[in-house]
Amino acid sequence: MLALLGFVSLASFMLVVIKKWAIALVAVVTIPIVVLLISGQGAALPDMVAEGIETVAPTAILLLFAVLYFGIMMDAKLFDPISRGIIRLSGGDPVKI
Repeated sequence: MLALLGFVSLASFMLVVIKKWAIALVAVVTIPIVVLLISGQGAALPDMVAEGIETVAPTAILLLFAVLYFGIMMDAKLFDPISRGIIRLSGGDPVKI
């Protein structure tokens, strides 16, 4: 039963996002909650949320740092000389890169 609910949640997530009924962030949050309630495990929701946040928080912080850092570096055009050098060395051929 649990495996079936897992497949149903994945299929419904894909359907909701492909049909553009909701953005991916909203679907990724709401669909597991709905499936959890359907499975009868609604009372465990707060514990699961807390455990999920503990598990994902370090990765989310790292990802946020990377996006901000590299966004600033790209705005400052730090990577332009490196990119031009690589393109010059490869002769503009993407296969060589």
